[in-house]
Amino acid sequence: MTTPSGAISFSDVQTEFGGSNPISLSEYYRGGSNVPSVGAGTSGIPTSSTISADNLRGRSKTATVTYDVLGAGGGGGAGYHSRGASPSGGNGTAPSGGDASLSGSGFTTITSTGGSGGHNGAFSWDAPTAGQSSAHGTGGAAGATDNPGGDGSGSGAGGGGGGGRNSVGAAGQGGYAGTRNTGSFTLVYGTTLTMTIGSGGTGTTNSPRNGGDGSGGRVSLSWDSESPVYTSSTTRVVN
Repeated sequence: MTTPSGAISFSDVQTEFGGSNPISLSEYYRGGSNVPSVGAGTSGIPTSSTISADNLRGRSKTATVTYDVLGAGGGGGAGYHSRGASPSGGNGTAPSGGDASLSGSGFTTITSTGGSGGHNGAFSWDAPTAGQSSAHGTGGAAGATDNPGGDGSGSGAGGGGGGGRNSVGAAGQGGYAGTRNTGSFTLVYGTTLTMTIGSGGTGTTNSPRNGGDGSGGRVSLSWDSESPVYTSSTTRVVN
């Protein structure tokens, strides 16, 4: 919540920022024990010297953080000389994409699993399938006869299946997109967020009928005027 922008009481300040009784304004310097040192919600609060109730109007120690966590796409299955048992096992599957996760204090870790890899040699030689597209990426194209499947683009998309050998071959199945979790939570300014982002699954190799690679995962965040997007593992302070 936020302190009132108009008439404000010590109780309002204590409800938002905490503190002890009897209340003292010296408890509410920015960067002190009760007020975070960063964040738009605490901007304008003095760090030392004179402080008044006016400095604490319309202020907040928390931000509403919106998140979008997307797992990586699975690799595409390769085309083969002969067809196996379609489509649940012919010649195995390409690797799955890696998981993406968002963790930190004040909330339960959010994990989006990577997409499954496509089956190898699963379909008729002339019927490979494209990789599955995600909310932030396009699945790789299906390979032409005796040609490789395309790589997934953007984030979280599956690789395309490789084409089969002429007439007697078996085409690959495209990889699946990663799973996605979206939502929001309220965090105290200064909270450190950890983004762990997996790589896309590698398409099965069977030259020249290789499956395409899936694209990597993604985490996007939004609070106040901040809207960072991450495609590799890192940390970020809510500031």
